[in-house]
Amino acid sequence: MGRSTNKLTAKAVLNAKAEAKPYRLSDGGNLYLYVRTAGKTWEFRYIRPSTSKPTYFGLGSYPDVSLAEARDKALEARKHLAEGIDPQLLKVENKLKAATENAQTLKHKLTYDLLIRLNRMILQ
Repeated sequence: MGRSTNKLTAKAVLNAKAEAKPYRLSDGGNLYLYVRTAGKTWEFRYIRPSTSKPTYFGLGSYPDVSLAEARDKALEARKHLAEGIDPQLLKVENKLKAATENAQTLKHKLTYDLLIRLNRMILQ
């Protein structure tokens, strides 16, 4: 039988106030609301496949990303992890790919390929 989790409510997220020190509110499934004086952000905690070390992956700031959207993004990240894909690395690669598609020159294509290789070497 699975563990029961204390799911956050939209009201609890809205009422979360910054304190002297930053803190995290858990929604379960490794999804957290990180509350600090600068604002509230959604984070997904996971074990990086390449290094087996824990890390946090930012999913967006509240209220730009709602509780339901954060849960959807966390579910998508869990699916990628099940396939052995690092969600942070995937996000960086997708950004670089989009930038390369916008600039259709050979120079930018070569830069993209080089950045992907460097990024993979750094994150592993």
